[in-house]
Amino acid sequence: MEYQAPRRPPGTPPEPSDHWKNFLECVKSRATPVAEIEWLVRASASCLLANVSMRAKTRVDLDEKTFTVRQAEAMPFTRLDYRAPWKLEV
Repeated sequence: MEYQAPRRPPGTPPEPSDHWKNFLECVKSRATPVAEIEWLVRASASCLLANVSMRAKTRVDLDEKTFTVRQAEAMPFTRLDYRAPWKLEV
């Protein structure tokens, strides 16, 4: 017998796990996911930039071509210094 998820009332927003299931199904089937990656990048970036803005105590403007912030006082909050011997090479 296969597991059946409980039915939700119509109009109920999807669970976060539904997006992961859909993504994995689309990887297998090569179909288009319900949430485009560009939407997810913008949603994540807006939350991260809000945190940068709060820490820097200033407004933050994003240069969308380079994905960098324009305010110098916010720059330190956009980078992460790794402890030795760890480093990120891009």
